[in-house]
Amino acid sequence: MSSQHIDVNADSASNLMTTTEQALQELGSQVTKLMEAAEPMGDSFSGQAKTDFDELNRRAGEVAADLNRGLGRMNEGQAEFSKVIMAGDEAMADEARTQMSAANFDAAKFR
Repeated sequence: MSSQHIDVNADSASNLMTTTEQALQELGSQVTKLMEAAEPMGDSFSGQAKTDFDELNRRAGEVAADLNRGLGRMNEGQAEFSKVIMAGDEAMADEARTQMSAANFDAAKFR
């Protein structure tokens, strides 16, 4: 059995959302830069090569849009996960307070 420990709390869920959002922005930026860098090459093609190059640019845009949608959905799921973690933390704290208020600490004293 593995001895690895995964700490899941509100902070780690928030960090995960932030990291995913940053990766989403970086990916979008890199795809845009790639398409802009390749654009001047399009003028050097003709015939079928030009058609293929135009198709590549079109598909690159579609792939970037699909990736952005997918990562956006991941981020939405992470936001819901964060809400669940925070609700669990609150529920545990409420239960602990309830148990502590019901406990008879005086009965546990040794005299």
